[in-house]
Amino acid sequence: MSARATLSRRVLGVAALGLFAVSAQAGVVLLHSEGAVGQRRAYFADLGRIQDRTPMEQILAPVAIRQIDVYTVFESAAEADWSVVPLQFECAQPPPQYPGRRKRAPAAAEPPPRADSVGLQVGEGGYRMSREGQRLGIAAAAWRPANEAVASRAQALACNEVPVREAENAARGGDGFDQARFDAALEPLGLRSLRWVADTPDFFALREVAWSGLWVGAQRPKSAGDRPLSVAEKAQYQREHAAIAQTMARLAAQAQQYGDPLLRKHRVDQAFAAKAASIRGQRRLDPKEASAIMVWQGQPEQRVLERMGRAELQQSGELRLLSYSREHDDRSQLVNRASGQVVAEQGAHSRCVVTFVVAPDQDGSPRVADVRIEVQSTGIGGGDLCQGSIQVPEPGAQAR
Repeated sequence: MSARATLSRRVLGVAALGLFAVSAQAGVVLLHSEGAVGQRRAYFADLGRIQDRTPMEQILAPVAIRQIDVYTVFESAAEADWSVVPLQFECAQPPPQYPGRRKRAPAAAEPPPRADSVGLQVGEGGYRMSREGQRLGIAAAAWRPANEAVASRAQALACNEVPVREAENAARGGDGFDQARFDAALEPLGLRSLRWVADTPDFFALREVAWSGLWVGAQRPKSAGDRPLSVAEKAQYQREHAAIAQTMARLAAQAQQYGDPLLRKHRVDQAFAAKAASIRGQRRLDPKEASAIMVWQGQPEQRVLERMGRAELQQSGELRLLSYSREHDDRSQLVNRASGQVVAEQGAHSRCVVTFVVAPDQDGSPRVADVRIEVQSTGIGGGDLCQGSIQVPEPGAQAR
């Protein structure tokens, strides 16, 4: 993946965050359970809240920052009822691939080695809910090495969002959630026994999983949520819930209106990138071609004509070839006047041909799929005729 594609993917994710947060299918898994009777804790991870927190100035660095929300239910009456903590992790990411650079062969699939510790920090926005119903903030914390099972498993989820999403999608069949298929799909990540417990992070449902499933028979401490609601309180909560639902519906509509064009453009761009790669095939690119493709792939045909001028046109099926040429000829001959024979030659004849291969995208719009550069030269001299012969798109111009 090119550096520009990496950056575009990150920016697209930020731009469409509102849409994904409302409409994307999410789920909650039982991450870990530990502790002696009376002091037990159950940890849950929200797969719908995996986020990229990499600062923009580090977006192409070999380490990305990923965040996942972890919910904890506490058994002890001396602790909170439950808490939500956004955990951030350092995740290795592959370097960007550039056109023309030979890619390494993928390694055989096997469970990744577990490090002794992972880089962890607590993000902003965490809180715990006391048994009296008070919401108490949890302060953000600096980076530290962590070797707890919870941190290790949460890091594996946060740093592998794509395969985790694929595992979730594979497990969602026509008859509910297939836990066995989910486990099998996560096996290559070294994750085992991540029990699927809910489609949404409902705190009351997660408490029931802990108390009615994991800690059967344990004495549950009294909490504010256990008190029966009065008729007035129920009516008030129903009004608040209706107002929230109305607001969420409005935000969802706004997010979809904003995000749908972005997502459609992204799909069209991705399909065209694959088509362009197919058109280039296995042709080996020289450095000039690789640089030209990096800045011109996906650009509209009209932009080529605006920047490069009138072209020599050829049509081959759905492909249109826009060719531009430049020549240099300073050849001279020394001729014997008596015999008419050429005694010596000097100078050179050079010709550079730049061809933009244009193909239609899914919307039928003609866009640049390939740039081919051919140099013909005889003799010595002529210089680098292709140098400067390719204009670049105007600053700030992006593919359609």
